[in-house]
Amino acid sequence: AGAIDLTAGPPAERFVYVVDGAVTIADGTVTREAGREMLVIVAPAARAVRILPSAKSATLAVFAANVSASKY
Repeated sequence: AGAIDLTAGPPAERFVYVVDGAVTIADGTVTREAGREMLVIVAPAARAVRILPSAKSATLAVFAANVSASKY
């Protein structure tokens, strides 16, 4: 699977909770690791924030106020 763009769609504050596993989150050329039980907050003004595919699977919970769940 390819990268998932967390900032696709209308601007909104997004909360990404890593329930299990680990992911790499990228914003342009900056990458950060997020592991189990970590919360990442993506600001409404953020652009091109992506979750990169990993060799291990991860379970995420994503909440974005006023954004359709069908985007994820």
